[in-house]
Amino acid sequence: MRILGIDPGLQTSGFGVVDVEGQH
Repeated sequence: MRILGIDPGLQTSGFGVVDVEGQH
Protein backbone atom coordinates (compact mmCIF):
# COMPACT_ATOMS: atom_id res chain seq x y z
CA MET A 1 0.00 0.00 0.00
CA ARG A 2 1.34 3.40 -0.94
CA ILE A 3 0.18 6.80 0.29
CA LEU A 4 1.04 10.29 -0.85
CA GLY A 5 2.40 12.30 2.02
CA ILE A 6 4.79 15.09 2.90
CA ASP A 7 8.42 13.96 2.80
CA PRO A 8 10.84 16.16 4.78
CA GLY A 9 13.73 14.56 2.90
CA LEU A 10 12.26 15.42 -0.47
CA GLN A 11 12.31 19.21 -0.46
CA THR A 12 12.85 19.37 -4.22
CA SER A 13 9.23 18.51 -4.92
CA GLY A 14 7.71 19.13 -1.51
CA PHE A 15 5.98 15.77 -1.44
CA GLY A 16 6.90 12.13 -1.96
CA VAL A 17 5.47 8.64 -2.01
CA VAL A 18 5.54 7.10 1.44
CA ASP A 19 5.68 3.31 1.47
CA VAL A 20 3.75 2.08 4.49
CA GLU A 21 4.72 -1.52 3.81
CA GLY A 22 7.74 -1.15 6.07
CA GLN A 23 10.08 0.82 3.83
CA HIS A 24 10.34 4.36 5.10
